[in-house]
Amino acid sequence: MLDDADVVLVLDHDVPWVPSVKAPRRDATVVQVGPDPHFARYPVRTHRADLSITASSTALITALAAELSQRPVDPGRAELLAQRVGGWRTARDQALDADFASADPITKPVLNAALAKLRPADAIVVSEYWGSAQMLGPTVPGTFFGTPPAGGLGWGLAGGRWAVQMARPDRRPSSPPSATARTCSPTRPRATRPWPCTGCRC
Repeated sequence: MLDDADVVLVLDHDVPWVPSVKAPRRDATVVQVGPDPHFARYPVRTHRADLSITASSTALITALAAELSQRPVDPGRAELLAQRVGGWRTARDQALDADFASADPITKPVLNAALAKLRPADAIVVSEYWGSAQMLGPTVPGTFFGTPPAGGLGWGLAGGRWAVQMARPDRRPSSPPSATARTCSPTRPRATRPWPCTGCRC
């Protein structure tokens, strides 16, 4: 996606891209947003920023959405963006079809695609490894949590999942089909445990 982006909006992310692997285009505008958009306490951080905004992600998105709703959208640009998004989805679907048809071991995209088909739209996913927001396509705020910089092996189970459960006690399952959480990994895709949580540790 970075190859096509003319504007890159980074929301409170310390490593938005890995320079040795991929970086924004030279002519792209990079906007970094966060309580500390420069991550000043980091000894070294070289991700460029053409514009830095000190704000929480929630405040920025709320204000930006209100402002953009008042502006007309260029039909030509809207069509171009629709074509790009359609191209990304087509490429993703083709790759998934190839993975599903393969006799090789299950891949992370296949696991994500399977989970995306099964999870309710408001289900909370806590990911420490293979869960992908791009593949799962969460559309409800607060339903996808990825590993933070201080996280690591076990964060999704010991830290993230319990934090979500404490913050959202109303999300305890009440029906037998959803009365377990599933611990998923490429080597053990479906091991159930009687944990009172509506999320999936991925």
